[in-house]
Amino acid sequence: MKNPENQTLVEHIEALRAMLLRCIAAVAAAFPAGLLAAWPGVRWLVWWMFPAESRVLYYSKLADPFLLKLKLAAIVAVVLACPFILWEVWKFTAPGLRHNERRAVAAWFGWAVFLFILGVAMAVGFVMPLVVRFFLGFQDGWLAALPDVRAVFDMVLWVPLAFGLMFQFPIFILMLVRFGVVRVGTLARARPYVIVGLLIAAAFLTPPDVLSQVALALPTWLLYEAALLVAGRMGRHKENTPRDEGDYGLDDYAREQGE
Repeated sequence: MKNPENQTLVEHIEALRAMLLRCIAAVAAAFPAGLLAAWPGVRWLVWWMFPAESRVLYYSKLADPFLLKLKLAAIVAVVLACPFILWEVWKFTAPGLRHNERRAVAAWFGWAVFLFILGVAMAVGFVMPLVVRFFLGFQDGWLAALPDVRAVFDMVLWVPLAFGLMFQFPIFILMLVRFGVVRVGTLARARPYVIVGLLIAAAFLTPPDVLSQVALALPTWLLYEAALLVAGRMGRHKENTPRDEGDYGLDDYAREQGE
């Protein structure tokens, strides 16, 4: 006789495997579109970031453009397939969540997407052109810059991604407060440590220059302060909400398990 728990585990593993295969197939289907969009996208970014006299990139290894184009096409394919991937992940995880948890995750998901796009837009529209033009300003009659295509590619890839990920920080804070992991007062008292942590994270995620590090850490700190304000209002609302209608935190869940 089969153990029901083992049978359930096998079913979950099979469902996870099927979900991963569907996600991989979606990325593979989007790869040709990535090949078509990757190089024009990089060309536009170079036009946007660099002044007219410096819009020529250089490479020392002959295979670099080909390999970078494949890599960038794969990234574009993942971005294009992202809505399908997120939907698959949601279908897989939603049955394990309670109604209030599903409602909270659905509400936060929209804000998470908005903040990610905001972070990417800020990096592409403001930070990267500012950083590039700042460093190109050191050129002189006897000193000329030769921008390497690999270095520019790394900046184009990682700086917007770093901004998009760091802008998820307020969502993480709100989730911790909503599910009772930490109190707003504790987060407020930890403000100095949070600021130092943001500066350290920005130093790891951005190129080694103070300008881009501060440009990432400063708006993330402002979003943290905004998250504390929202979390404070959310906490007061939760105190005034009947238990059967409100959201259950981890402390409530622990008490339920002990009953």
